[in-house]
Amino acid sequence: MYILLKQDIEKIGMQGNVVKVADGYAVNFLVPKNLAVIIQESELKMYQNRQKKESISKEVLNSKLGMLAERIKVIKLTIKKRSHDDGKLYGSVSTDDVVAALKEKDIKINKKQVSFERTIRSTGEYTITIKLTSKIVTNCHLNVTGK
Repeated sequence: MYILLKQDIEKIGMQGNVVKVADGYAVNFLVPKNLAVIIQESELKMYQNRQKKESISKEVLNSKLGMLAERIKVIKLTIKKRSHDDGKLYGSVSTDDVVAALKEKDIKINKKQVSFERTIRSTGEYTITIKLTSKIVTNCHLNVTGK
């Protein structure tokens, strides 16, 4: 029997997937607990086509994000901040500064996607982490100079 999963079920599948399970398992457990809906043979092709389209769009999105990650990896950002003579900054470099520097290079990301190992409070070279998705993470080189 084919069912459409309403929730993620361990060892069966993810939400939105159409899977084949034993008739008794579907009728006695999954459907009464509102975890799945029974799919008729006539509707099966429609759901399978929808799944194919979704997987293709996911692949396209992942390839675009992969290319963006490669672009970010080779970019060297430079941020100028006011600093003391010994190289300490008045304040620190924020995620907003990094997002603005990347925006100048025609790369648009969210400030929540940027993370530092530690707070940047002095001039020098740093490596920052940019998390595009949960699986696509890249690093970027950052040079902080004084004004």
